[in-house]
Amino acid sequence: MTDQRDTSIWPFFCLLTCLFVLSATTPRAWEKELDARRSMDLPARGGRGSSRTDASQLHLEQPRIVSRLAPIPCVIEDGGLDLSEVCELLTRNEGHIGGSAAIEPAAAFVPAVPTAKLATQHADTIGADPADPNGALLAGPMEGLPWLSDDFQSDEADEAGEIASNESPFTEDVETATGAMPMLEAASIPDSSLQDQVDLAAPIELEETDSQSVNIASERLVEQFWSEPKAMFERLEGLAWECETGLWARDVTRLVRKLARAMALHSDESWQILGQLDELCHEGDRLAAQLADPELGGAVRRARHSLQRRVDIWAQVAAIGGPVDGASRSEPAPEQLRVCLAEVVSLVAGSPEGRQWQRYLELDALRDLVEQRGRAETERSVVLATEVLRRLADHSMTAEQRKFVAREPLARLRDQLRQWAVASPAGPALLRTLEQFEQTGAPADACALATDRLRLAASSLPEERELADRVEAHYRNANVRFTVAGELLDRFMPERKSKSDSVQDYVLGNPVRGTSMTTTDMTVQLVPDRSRLRFALVIRGLVASETSAFAGPATFFNSSTSAFAARKDVELGVKGFLVWPASVAVENDTYLRGLQTDFDDIPVLGSVVQEIALSQKRQKEGQADREVKHKLAARVNRQVDTEVGERLGQASTRLQNRLFGPLSDLSLGPKVISAETDEERMTMRLRIAAPQQLGANTPRPQALVDSLASVQIHESALNNFVERLELGGGTFTIEELRKRIATRLKRPEMLENETDYDEDVVIAFAPENAVQVRCQDGQIAITLAVATLWQAENRWDDFQVQAFYRPEVAGGRVELVRHGVVYLIGEGLNMRSQIALRGIFSKTFSKQRPVVLTPESMFEDERLAGLGVTQFVIEDGWIGAALGAESPLSGGVARRLSGPKY
Repeated sequence: MTDQRDTSIWPFFCLLTCLFVLSATTPRAWEKELDARRSMDLPARGGRGSSRTDASQLHLEQPRIVSRLAPIPCVIEDGGLDLSEVCELLTRNEGHIGGSAAIEPAAAFVPAVPTAKLATQHADTIGADPADPNGALLAGPMEGLPWLSDDFQSDEADEAGEIASNESPFTEDVETATGAMPMLEAASIPDSSLQDQVDLAAPIELEETDSQSVNIASERLVEQFWSEPKAMFERLEGLAWECETGLWARDVTRLVRKLARAMALHSDESWQILGQLDELCHEGDRLAAQLADPELGGAVRRARHSLQRRVDIWAQVAAIGGPVDGASRSEPAPEQLRVCLAEVVSLVAGSPEGRQWQRYLELDALRDLVEQRGRAETERSVVLATEVLRRLADHSMTAEQRKFVAREPLARLRDQLRQWAVASPAGPALLRTLEQFEQTGAPADACALATDRLRLAASSLPEERELADRVEAHYRNANVRFTVAGELLDRFMPERKSKSDSVQDYVLGNPVRGTSMTTTDMTVQLVPDRSRLRFALVIRGLVASETSAFAGPATFFNSSTSAFAARKDVELGVKGFLVWPASVAVENDTYLRGLQTDFDDIPVLGSVVQEIALSQKRQKEGQADREVKHKLAARVNRQVDTEVGERLGQASTRLQNRLFGPLSDLSLGPKVISAETDEERMTMRLRIAAPQQLGANTPRPQALVDSLASVQIHESALNNFVERLELGGGTFTIEELRKRIATRLKRPEMLENETDYDEDVVIAFAPENAVQVRCQDGQIAITLAVATLWQAENRWDDFQVQAFYRPEVAGGRVELVRHGVVYLIGEGLNMRSQIALRGIFSKTFSKQRPVVLTPESMFEDERLAGLGVTQFVIEDGWIGAALGAESPLSGGVARRLSGPKY
């Protein structure tokens, strides 16, 4: 059998075809380029059929970045330029490239002609008048050069592509650069000493020009007074590559960079740029609403929010006068405060409530602060001074108390404390701290930004206090939000029930005996209120009675039906439930079933006595009806107040003991940011933070509109809580750590759970960011910063432990399960240390011990039958969950479920 090879020649034909097409189109490409250059009003190179262009027509270009490769500029004749001329120009430039034929970076082609601004600064040296029309060679930027990208333009360039005049010049005259200098003859520069002062035949080193010095100085000014919003640029970078959002993202980036220079130079252009950025914020809202992709729309919404909060603060910084250095601020004088405190102590000592005033004004703490000023933390002094200032201005004081705090020693104390509270610059420090927190989200950086806000809030300048308010609004926003629908509250109301009772009463002084059957039904009615959570418990009932009323010799047999409606208004706040007395309305209908007297057996007399008894009953029917209504209303009112008050009291106690009490003890509030009740649901937004801590600063995830309850918790609430446990810098055994947490939470039952932790482990946390929680990209990251860890004879120093938890949703239930391995970060951790530490912390963050967010008892409650977790998302610092009717989408991997949001 003959071995035959594949001798197909079609690949060679394809290759030859490509080479033919390439060779045929290359001249076309050159011609297209030359045509584009001809259309640009460039000075013509002398030759046949052309005339030399006047120097006033020459435009100068100033590339901002000269380190990149740029094409060698060529002067083109009307008749075009062929390849031989290009080679000739390359050869003629060899001497200025350093003697090599290779093309070097564009710095080798720095032009020899200075800009108009440089000519103005050196008019005496050069001998040219910049205002002279003949000197137009030195004025005006070149526009529209095709080989200059946006990277070569200044931040000050407008949308037309103009280049700032303070940057290095770039000439297009190749012959000038090679020594022929035809353009200088046409320009008629009068001073013959120009060649001696400035060698136009050789490139000028860029760093030797004054324009470059101006650039360097301005860049340094921007770096000194402006902090680049790197976190926001990272958001915009991802959007810039998308077709639908690219233009918006690039416009925002360009204007922000332009604003940096304008604010650093205190330019009035800052306001115009801020206005344009504000318009882009509104455009971002419209863009997010129009996008079909919900993920992309969410990214735009978060980027827009990131821009809006900065624009609001930048605008106020500009209103103050730009980022101002704080060197002019006077440092607080401990000796003056010490003298002032002595006067105040002497003043309050003579008051009957002297001890109370001393505690209220924190005089002992202030004295300790003065004595330990050199060692005390700046944040502590700011927080303490601000708190005392707040107490001195408390509006809840009586007139007598206000008169007392207005006395001279306390007025001087107020002035001194303002100096201690406002001890740092407001501009550069604030912007640096703000962007540092935006970049890291670390609790220590959050504390630094909150401390700067406290300083500004205590300032005597209203502009700085307004800046503090804006930081408060954007970076201390609500970090917990919950919503409850009235339909869900109805599920927890008692079922309709009937109750039989005996009747033993008196009406108009006559005894009444019998039985009654009472049927009641309780519902919840939301009370619309724009500032409070209010609802009303509405109890409707029906009382059917069979009674006998004894009036002297007559006995009346009555049947009555009484309908009542009781209403009890309730308000929910951070102190628990506030209830109002019940109001009751009663309707009564009574009819006589029979009458019996002691004289019924006597003819005629019995009939007469019955007529008299009926007559007297008709006369007193109205009075008796009012008494029955009053007694029934009083009884219903008493029962409602007793039963409802008892149940709400128990709920308030649980809330106080398990939630509000521990938060208050840790100085975390909570503070109500807003509360609202409409016809369908109640919504409250809270901030869980101490004065020196932040709240939320990112937009929350939207809940499903058909959910019966939803909650969103920002990571700042978790970090604030952990920080107030004061673990940083402390050393604990595992058991001591458990006891500390259980004690601070007032949850002794936490100690009853058996654990498999290593009993011989001792951990010393780092002073800052000891425990940090981040909620991003569908997972919760927990990071421990460990200064030292001991186990038996082993010791490890300076490392971090990081574990990631992801939610698992199935059957309406949610658990947080550790995802992946436990990560260890530290320079001195070898393989042996990694194995040992991972064994320790794998028990702390065990995969076999998930965090159950929906307890089993929740699903054993018949009132929640058919309900489950319909949404659980973790994004942009938030954890969002919703409870609603179960559906096929309720289970599986946690994600944002489709559907209308609110």
